[in-house]
Formats: sequence, structure tokens, C-alpha cells
Amino acid sequence: MSKTGFSSYIDVMATIGLYDSGIGGLTTLKILLEKFKGNDFFYLADNASHPFGTKSAKDLEEIVSSAVATLKNNCDYPILACNTASCIYQNNDAIKLLPTTPPKDADLDEWLLMATDLTRESASKSFKNVAETSDLASMIEVQASINS
Repeated sequence: MSKTGFSSYIDVMATIGLYDSGIGGLTTLKILLEKFKGNDFFYLADNASHPFGTKSAKDLEEIVSSAVATLKNNCDYPILACNTASCIYQNNDAIKLLPTTPPKDADLDEWLLMATDLTRESASKSFKNVAETSDLASMIEVQASINS
């Protein structure tokens, strides 16, 4: 289920579940609420494990696996709205909303990957410009609070 462009196969009236390590995914939720007006939503903000940037890969695998299990128990379409979670989670039973590689036709000189250490390690081979930001989730949440 780790497709991008997933909107073509989400059923009307299905429950869509989103997981993020904090509140940054609320922006994604807002967009999905507009696009899928007939659907129910389940949002799992993992404030207890926040921020992900300071966790080990083993700890994150356990955290994300548990979150996906929670989503699967409460919704029809579990979505990982977090790049770090998408990079860490190796199973195909959740939609990985945020791709960890740029589009094939992208001008990589114009792209900047801002990521936690684990996301950077997983995805940096695909990007020319990489900035390590272990506190990325906090940066996103500050910006989200400014924008709301």
C-alpha cells in the first residue's frame, strides 16, 4: 500500500488514519479533509515519542510498528504522514504519504532535503543538498502554529 497518488483507490465512507510524531501532520489532515469530504478520519499525534530525531532506529521501528497497528485497528487506510516514520517502516501495510526520493524529472540543484538523521541516512543518496535537522519536528510545529 506504499503508493503515492493514493487518492484513486480510497473508498468513499472509509476511515482514513494519519500518523505523525507531533502536530505537523495536521496540515496534511486539513488537505485530506477537503479532498475526502465523505470520509471519517483518525489522527494519531505521537507526542509521547516526539521528537523522532533523537531516537535510535530500533526504538523508532517499535514506535512506528505500534502506531501502524493502532491505525489498522481504527481505520481502513493507515497513512504515515512523517518522513522519518516512512523511512523506518519497512512493511507495506501503510501508505507512505511523503516520498523519500525526489521525482525522476526533478532538478536536484533546486531541492533541499531537511530531515532527521535517520531520514537523511535513508534518503540522502537521492539528494544533492541535505541539511541535518534533528529537531525538525519542533521546527515544523512552530511554523504550523504561526500559520494557524
